[in-house]
Amino acid sequence: MKIHKSDTVVIVRGKDRGKRGKVLEVNARSGRVIIEAANLIKKNVKPNPQIRQAGIVERPGLIAVENVTLVCPKCSKPAKVGYRVLGHDLTGEARSRKVRICKSCQEQIE
Repeated sequence: MKIHKSDTVVIVRGKDRGKRGKVLEVNARSGRVIIEAANLIKKNVKPNPQIRQAGIVERPGLIAVENVTLVCPKCSKPAKVGYRVLGHDLTGEARSRKVRICKSCQEQIE
């Protein structure tokens, strides 16, 4: 999956189209993500020792990963994501590392 936790994404489809937010959680098995302040759903909560505030609570819901696009930190635009394999390190050992890159500006996405 090309989207990781704490990435900044923009929603491209759905009722919240155009909103940007940080990814709070990624569920790779179902192919869905939770984005802060997007796709808010209301849930009735009973009082218990952990939650003192009972009643109707708004919380972010799941969004399909196909409906979001990663935002490049350098060019600040929605970007297609590719991969690049970084080669040898300074010690001479053959350690390759796969990193994400922005297809438009070719910058590495951390």
